Amino acid sequence: MKADRIQIWLVMLVLLSVWGVSCKKTTPVLVNPEIPTITNDAQQPPDHTVEPPPTFPEIELVPDFEIIQTTKEERGDFNETLYVLIPPVDLSLKNHVIQVKNLVKKLVVYDKRSEHISILIFDDRTALDKVYQDHNTTDLNVPIHYLARYDGNKEGLTYQFSLQMFPIAPESNSAVLSMQEEIEFDPYNW
Repeated sequence: MKADRIQIWLVMLVLLSVWGVSCKKTTPVLVNPEIPTITNDAQQPPDHTVEPPPTFPEIELVPDFEIIQTTKEERGDFNETLYVLIPPVDLSLKNHVIQVKNLVKKLVVYDKRSEHISILIFDDRTALDKVYQDHNTTDLNVPIHYLARYDGNKEGLTYQFSLQMFPIAPESNSAVLSMQEEIEFDPYNW
């Protein structure tokens, strides 16, 4: 009788062992502490949670900027013109055009300004001041620092939304002349 009980216990132990092994998953489960555990209970987020900032590619490459001057006298239609200063640009990286486009999009679309606007972008305060005081300045230091000019819906333009890279490019400065370009650029579709 005692032998029968021992055999029953041994059989049960073997069955439990086999059952325990078969219930275990063979692939490891990776637990990410940032992802909450899924339960059947509907949980409300805590009141102190903050939405993460947007990560649109359009705003990732916007350089730091400062609007130095604004005027309504530069355009013939008396709409706003912004004189914007950004940090010095490394032109060898060739991403300055993307940064300028993203900056224009931020100023026009995200900041909800009128599409009838002009934006002049500089990476040197002295050059900005000289162009603000006299659009026909002949200072030879201005062209390399006057990076771009955007005009939206301005009469007499080639394009409805026009972006000029290095708008002052004298023949004497081949580096600036080679980077000069007029682009049809609609910030609403960028």
